[in-house]
Amino acid sequence: MTSIRRKLLLTLIGAMSLVLLIGAISALLGVLYAMGYCGTGLPMSTWLGHKLALRVLGDKNGATGFDGRPFPTRPFYNGNPWFLPLVVQWYGHKDRRDLKRARKAA
Repeated sequence: MTSIRRKLLLTLIGAMSLVLLIGAISALLGVLYAMGYCGTGLPMSTWLGHKLALRVLGDKNGATGFDGRPFPTRPFYNGNPWFLPLVVQWYGHKDRRDLKRARKAA
């Protein structure tokens, strides 16, 4: 596997949810939201958006087979994304490194 293909694969994996939480519609403080597309963003978000709209309208067809599932979490994560500044710095470092390599190659 080439480094470009490996980087693309890791990027796609990193863009997916932390868990295989497929098709979740939930409410927090009265705000409905859909999440957990797990790599199927376009079809799943379209379908869940429709289901969410039906719920807002009070239609019983807004229910999905994924309703009522708890949202699992990860170790050391309690709802406060303390790790995001570290992640932003890491990817900033990688961007600067790749830009420097590209300039040397040109």
